[in-house]
Amino acid sequence: MAVKSNKDLITEIHTVLLGVPGTKDNGVVGHLKQIQKQLDNLNGAVSTNTAWRKAMVWVIGAMITGFAILNYIS
Repeated sequence: MAVKSNKDLITEIHTVLLGVPGTKDNGVVGHLKQIQKQLDNLNGAVSTNTAWRKAMVWVIGAMITGFAILNYIS
């Protein structure tokens, strides 16, 4: 392996971290931003799903209680 200068090493590290300028390659930083966006979307979906599940548990519980009371009264 050839000995590289500090400038060459810094250029390689810059390319790995930030990607190749003028291309779609965004490097590690770009991939982390993309992963963060995907996790934010997933977190929003999970929060929405959880809210609906909680609401349905209360509605179903109220319906069962109501039917039980109606059957008891009848």
